[in-house]
Amino acid sequence: MALAKQARPRETITLNDVFEAERGLVGLILADPATYGVMAQILRDEDWTHPLHRGVFEVAGALVAAGEAITLAAVLPRVADVGPDGTPAEAYLAARIAGAPAAS
Repeated sequence: MALAKQARPRETITLNDVFEAERGLVGLILADPATYGVMAQILRDEDWTHPLHRGVFEVAGALVAAGEAITLAAVLPRVADVGPDGTPAEAYLAARIAGAPAAS
């Protein structure tokens, strides 16, 4: 009789893991706005843990609903002024855009 394989314990996801994922998704939304539609099918406004990240997602949704383009310039006046690392939101979000993976 064969023994069943032992299930590996599930890795714990930390708040830091969630935060890092949010950083990447925010950068991707701003670098490749077409990805917002895919994300909006999965995520909701309340799924975001950091206020700036949530704000970018909410504003992106409002821009799409209004038929406007999702751009950093359009988002900045409608979100928090300071990034989670204490830098101005513009610099923080520009760094997220620069670090976003290339659109496929």
